[in-house]
Amino acid sequence: MPTVEQNLSLWNEGHDWPLSGDEWSDAWGGAQAQWYGCILPRIFALIPAAHILEIAPGYGRWTQFLQAYATTLTLVDLAPSCIAACRSRFSGLEHLRYHVNDGRSLDMIEDESLDFVFSFDSLVHADSDTMRSYCLQIARKLRVGGTGFVHHSNLGAYKRWLLAKRAVVTLCRGYSRLGNLLIHDSLRAPEMTATLMVRFCQEAGLTCTAQEIIPWGFSRRPIDCFTVFKKEKVPTPQSCQVFVNHRFMQEAANTKTLALLYGSSDAGATGGHSH
Repeated sequence: MPTVEQNLSLWNEGHDWPLSGDEWSDAWGGAQAQWYGCILPRIFALIPAAHILEIAPGYGRWTQFLQAYATTLTLVDLAPSCIAACRSRFSGLEHLRYHVNDGRSLDMIEDESLDFVFSFDSLVHADSDTMRSYCLQIARKLRVGGTGFVHHSNLGAYKRWLLAKRAVVTLCRGYSRLGNLLIHDSLRAPEMTATLMVRFCQEAGLTCTAQEIIPWGFSRRPIDCFTVFKKEKVPTPQSCQVFVNHRFMQEAANTKTLALLYGSSDAGATGGHSH
């Protein structure tokens, strides 16, 4: 699993972003199909919102859609090249703000100024210390009544699985292709879990309201999680509703079929697998 510094190197210089991130939406038939078929149905009750923060937007794969639901949309990414790409791509939109951070900090955002926090298919690579730091800061930056939807790793729930992969890599003397063929972790943070995210929210004074735990890519195990939280004057001591959705990737396949059937303009335009 990459460190913050390795993530910076990978996304700022190592990846050439051939389709501005849309290359990771192929399983859904493209970014447009993934937004309308996967993401929007999960966040429609939380938007529009006056001030939205998107953490780690990359080249703006979701920004292009999210901006229509915000009076002000703030983008924060650790990769200067990503922020530069977004500045160029959305240069005609005056309600967007741009910041490069250190991969952990939200100090550039005014306290109690946010209404909705969003991150999808990015913080899955963030370790537990980073996620804890973000939760603590988000709690300060959200207004009372503000909400968030964050996609993060649940790979840490499968410690035996991870040990098996490490054993394969060791036997292969560091040659990890066999390990990746046998065990698909999609570079998820190996210690982060849905349970930890609930704990981090509670520690920060946020109320975790829902979690959807899902498989991703080729993995049959639910190694990812969508967490929804809100900021209340007094955090509600209720248990978080949890849904383990084993059919998530089937949903993706169905979305792609419909996108192709009904002629989505970007369906089939990408060539890679979801990362």
